[in-house]
Amino acid sequence: MRRLPLEHITAVDAVEKPLYFENGERVFNVGERIVHDHFPALRKVGITELWEFERGDDIAAFIRSASSETVRVDDLTASHKFYLPVYTPDGQLLVTEGTFCNPKIKTRLVQLGLAEVAVEKEKPTVNPVEIFLREKNRLSREVNRRALARMAITQAKMLLAPKAVSPGEVEKSLESEVKDAGPAGAALDRLVDSNTRSRSRADKEDSIRKYRNAAGVIEKLLENLRQGTVADGTEIVNLAREEIYQLVDDKDLLLNLLNVDVDGVSSLAHLAVKRAVVAANVASALQYGDDQVLELTVSALLADVGMLTVPADILNKKGPLDDEERRCVQAHAVAGLGLLKNVTNVPRAVMYTIFQHHERIDGSGYPKGTAKEKQHPFAPVVAVADTYAAMTTDRPWRKALLPYTAMETIIREASVRHFDSDVVRGMLRYTSLFPIGSLVELSTGAIGKVVGCKKTHYARPLVQPILDVKTHKVPRNPTIVDLSRDPTIRILRPVPHEEYANVGISEGF
Repeated sequence: MRRLPLEHITAVDAVEKPLYFENGERVFNVGERIVHDHFPALRKVGITELWEFERGDDIAAFIRSASSETVRVDDLTASHKFYLPVYTPDGQLLVTEGTFCNPKIKTRLVQLGLAEVAVEKEKPTVNPVEIFLREKNRLSREVNRRALARMAITQAKMLLAPKAVSPGEVEKSLESEVKDAGPAGAALDRLVDSNTRSRSRADKEDSIRKYRNAAGVIEKLLENLRQGTVADGTEIVNLAREEIYQLVDDKDLLLNLLNVDVDGVSSLAHLAVKRAVVAANVASALQYGDDQVLELTVSALLADVGMLTVPADILNKKGPLDDEERRCVQAHAVAGLGLLKNVTNVPRAVMYTIFQHHERIDGSGYPKGTAKEKQHPFAPVVAVADTYAAMTTDRPWRKALLPYTAMETIIREASVRHFDSDVVRGMLRYTSLFPIGSLVELSTGAIGKVVGCKKTHYARPLVQPILDVKTHKVPRNPTIVDLSRDPTIRILRPVPHEEYANVGISEGF
């Protein structure tokens, strides 16, 4: 291992090896960028050197020495927590790791003749790594905000005044829109960092709060539409802009939030946010420009407003729908156009996605059975995003499907030309076959969380081990496994979150 004073570290576009602080915490992950502003931020919190490991170094031993200390058995107190398990001479487990000492354990250790044991080091009140990670991510956000400062939807593409739109008007205006709405401008993908990163606890908590707040904003708009009052779409555009900021800042952490519980809002509001997050990611993968991704994200947020017109007894029915009920649900694609009379300041593309997000590229969808050639380019993107969001969310008639199962279904539907194969490939590039945030069981005996993906290795994502299958113990400072680089490790199965309900939403990130 090498100790690296900060003056020996240079700014680089991609770190080749992870860099650690002396307490064993990762400061920079493989692939992360180091910029000049990081150095004064590190010094400000008292970090003047980092550690790098060479091939063959025992990283676990370094982390163990950084996280633990040896204490004489005679000096043990109730505040000491055992860092390693303790066994009797005949191999019987006496103390499990993470157990606090007590008089009975101490007496038994003395009886066994043990002189000293490993205990966890007392953690400082102020963690310099946590403070630096917060500042590092703030600096990254500043750079991204500057790059996206001009992101906007031009007035020519907006529905500025409330207006009810008929299907005939939509179809007529689509003739020109279909030709002009393909990817254009500087692709948002240029700003999206696809490398795993180290994150502060505060950053992770902020991301959850913003996601839940987004569902609240949509709920407020839906309530206005229910009451027939005019809703200002400016707030929705700003919400979409914030989602894009989060996508650029930390795509993987944002996608992980698709698994978060959102209380106090309707499933319609929650689905809108999930749909928009997926749609924005897919649009970025398809090389859409900044302004276009903003326009598409707003469209995805509002795509299902027509469901407000469907009676609650049909929406909440636990059994299969009959033909009449199914026709009532399908009518929401047209009914949503009528609700635009109560929405101002939204992009024109909203009316196309409302009308066409249930169409299929082979013409087998509804309401018109329109094939790809006559669909707005945003519609196939929102169609896939809407299907994924719906399948991975609890509904009155079924539990949420595993993200892996949902991806398998979407891939199968693409193979029979229900979904656009380019759109599905874009989704795979950004999320993988085992979508980010999923739990998987590895051939190593670990339960891991998918925390990243490689664009060309759909089935070999980056996995953070979080539990041992047999012991259910949490590994100490585990390293991320890049399955695209290690063919000896396989994913045995996707794992339902219910099997490990105690695994937190931010675990592994």
